[in-house]
Amino acid sequence: MLSAHKNSPPDARDTEEKEKGLTFRCDDINGVHDIGSLTQPKMFVILKALVFAFLIDKVYTGSVSCQPHNCIAGQAYCQDYGSNCVCYKPYSWGRGDFACYRDNEISAEVKNDPELTTFNNDTVKFQYPCRYLLTELELQLQNAHGKEIGQCFFKVHAFHKRINGKIVVDGIEIAAKFLLGYDHEKSLSIITYGQEGHVTLGGTDNDYLDNGSYDDELTHGPVIYSDSDSNLHVKRYRNSHNRQYVFEVEGCGFRSTFVPFDLHDGIKSAYIPGISVAVDCDNHPQWLNTHKVLALPPASQGGPTIGSIAHEVGLTRQQAMAYRAFTAHVEQSQPDSCQECTDVADSFKKCSDYELSVAWDKCYWILDTPSFIRCISKDYPDTSSESHLSYFATCIEHYCDGFHQCDELRKCSCHNDHLDNILTSTCKY
Repeated sequence: MLSAHKNSPPDARDTEEKEKGLTFRCDDINGVHDIGSLTQPKMFVILKALVFAFLIDKVYTGSVSCQPHNCIAGQAYCQDYGSNCVCYKPYSWGRGDFACYRDNEISAEVKNDPELTTFNNDTVKFQYPCRYLLTELELQLQNAHGKEIGQCFFKVHAFHKRINGKIVVDGIEIAAKFLLGYDHEKSLSIITYGQEGHVTLGGTDNDYLDNGSYDDELTHGPVIYSDSDSNLHVKRYRNSHNRQYVFEVEGCGFRSTFVPFDLHDGIKSAYIPGISVAVDCDNHPQWLNTHKVLALPPASQGGPTIGSIAHEVGLTRQQAMAYRAFTAHVEQSQPDSCQECTDVADSFKKCSDYELSVAWDKCYWILDTPSFIRCISKDYPDTSSESHLSYFATCIEHYCDGFHQCDELRKCSCHNDHLDNILTSTCKY
């Protein structure tokens, strides 16, 4: 770990983008979230939603138009003069235009334009165009009476891709293993990816593939596996009203959704693209990985915070999470993977603590400027080669490795793309 900044006082960068919204967590992993963290107005909203839930449940069978996004059909309704989606029973919290959660669930999310929310409900912008480990955890398999009868293991990867100058959430992979008593094990793996209207489903129902589940055995059908004796019911289906691709495991308390990016409507889409992962505290989740995952575990499970990670490496919160993703060395086995994701990780190897901080300060904008990404990538319309990542890696090397191909980095213009001040250099990157 980088140690030079461990004892340094926090600066303004450590306090940017502080935690937002409600704090739901498995404080003691006994099935109780912190209802005390709800503000009075928010509690009133939830109580109001519960009062009207029965009527709403009867009326709203399709997606409900709210501004600027549709509310989730069957889970949320529109209030405040059509500007706010509120979740209703059996759901009690969440964004009613993206994902709703039950009382006893905690969640992690990745929404466009990528924005990551951890299981601590800590949110940060996440401009990372590669594959990463979202979460890895164990849950109890419980029978219909709530008695533990086995274990459930989930390893969840997600990946983003570039579309023109925009980084979008492109897919989710889940490898799952179920231990049913002492003598029976069941494994399966799925992948769901692509843009709206062009989503690909894949997977296998007999193997735990944590670095690529691209078989075509599981391309259709709502039920993947069902065992009534163990109360294990694994389902994958499309909720067409909400454009959600849902993976749900009853008995384990695990659910994920994937909403694909709409290339045609873009930011005007009525649906928010992204990924949500919800786990039930009654199933006593235990996080198996705290050093590589991006959806950081709850603090009560020993998970670090985004702020503590940023402080330790001396970077801003955004930079620190991107750095964590690049240096986790997660295999880039997703469709349209590119070598540049690995090359960037290699560029950090010779950075001192001070050089690392300077390099990120000088180079991070390359990852975070859509107009530049669009401009520099226009000769590479596919995503198998990411020139903006090559520029970023070379910029890091320039500050960290005495890699003085360039005497200086200077501003110039990128023609035909209406950009006045983008970075190139006196050398050829």
